[in-house]
Amino acid sequence: MTAAAHGFEAELLVVNSGVAHRHASGDYTTRRAECERAAAALGVPQLRDVDAAAEQRIASLPPPLDRRARHVVTEDARVLAAVAAIRAGDLVRLGELFDASHRSMRDDFEVSVPEIDDLVESARAQPDVFGARLTGGGFGGSIVALVKRGSAAKVGRAVVDAYARVPGRRATVLVGGVVP
Repeated sequence: MTAAAHGFEAELLVVNSGVAHRHASGDYTTRRAECERAAAALGVPQLRDVDAAAEQRIASLPPPLDRRARHVVTEDARVLAAVAAIRAGDLVRLGELFDASHRSMRDDFEVSVPEIDDLVESARAQPDVFGARLTGGGFGGSIVALVKRGSAAKVGRAVVDAYARVPGRRATVLVGGVVP
């Protein structure tokens, strides 16, 4: 997918890790319940009703509710910043937001898995990548990388090849280029 039509010289690359989502184990339900408990402790109906200025209130929550709330609140702020970066055509900033989102999903929301982290790191190691993050609900699945226009196939091939160096791993490019 290219954004060149919008004055943007980038493509999105989506790579599937081959790791099935592990939502059935109850982790997704647990995250939702933790967010509901954090919202209640902060006195709001949902965490989206908390703004980033509530940093000290969020930090006062017990673990892991503090991390869950921090992720949701900062992710909401990142979405607004991403819209501004897209409108400004600022691919570097947008890439930084992708990277920050992944770190938050990995460290605060704890929905990433090692295979996804490895794919993100492999993508980030490519010079034509602005940023990369897990996409979807987590616990497996895919990553999305923001790459320079015209380089998605090359980057996808490099990421898939690096991932396959670990026995038993096979990733596939879903969007952005064809990987033989």
